[in-house]
Amino acid sequence: MLSVNVWEVAGGSVSLSAGKGFAPYGTSDPMVRPGLKYPTNHHLSQILERWTANASWLRAGWSVEAGIFGGQEPEGPYDFSNIESFGDSFSARVSRRWGLPSQPGTQWDASASFGSITEFAHTVEETTRFVNAALVRSAPLGSGQLYTLAEASRSFLAGHADFFSLLAEARYDGGGHQPYVRVEYAERPEYVRNGPASTDDFFRYEHDTDPVGTTRWLIATAAYSFELTPNPWSVRPFVEVQHHQVRGHQGGIVATDLFGGPSFWALSVGARLFFGGDPMRMGSYGVLDSMTEMTRTGALHVH
Repeated sequence: MLSVNVWEVAGGSVSLSAGKGFAPYGTSDPMVRPGLKYPTNHHLSQILERWTANASWLRAGWSVEAGIFGGQEPEGPYDFSNIESFGDSFSARVSRRWGLPSQPGTQWDASASFGSITEFAHTVEETTRFVNAALVRSAPLGSGQLYTLAEASRSFLAGHADFFSLLAEARYDGGGHQPYVRVEYAERPEYVRNGPASTDDFFRYEHDTDPVGTTRWLIATAAYSFELTPNPWSVRPFVEVQHHQVRGHQGGIVATDLFGGPSFWALSVGARLFFGGDPMRMGSYGVLDSMTEMTRTGALHVH
């Protein structure tokens, strides 16, 4: 992404950004948030990997973003074909950031987003509309920092079932200890599997086909990470446990047929490596980019 920033315009700041990245919609990519496994609402709460042109305006904690982009979802990170559909989709996001004078270091971020994505499903053009509302809070707690996020997302597609997600997550970071929890209740589409349950093809299906039904999920996640070595070269081993509850909702879907039962557990163990610092929020560019904000704040303090 390339951005051009203009500071101090009518009391605010303006930027124009273009490239392949995030459309101005929803919350930060789960890749830079706590937790290993992506939430099931990923396709309802972010619009990424698109050729997009975004405009941003920032003034006194308020920000407005708008963008146009190519709606066709890429099949992988090196799929650049959705530039051919550039301009057929758009999105916008309004945010308000503020802190509490009585609690130094506390920051709130409330946002509301709307998106309209046009895609081709087997040569048939379909437009899906999305809405997202989110509230993020970061505040000192004891000797550490507490991060919390609550969001709601929904899609609207004519002639098909609508999908929704409710998600809340929190992480405490103090003394090298980083416990994390997340709860999500969401509805997902189900497609015809490409093979019988006893083969790997069972886990593959065509997203461009029409769903044959829906399932509803309640997923609870608990994780613990430890900062074994400090920044800038940080090693953080972790363990993550998830409990999934699932039931068929529409189309006669039977959860036992798909997943072997109405509930199951998942365990993940590994380590993250950080080079140069902690992950920063992703999804905004120009005057709203985290690095740009930090650099400009530091320059103002120097002068």
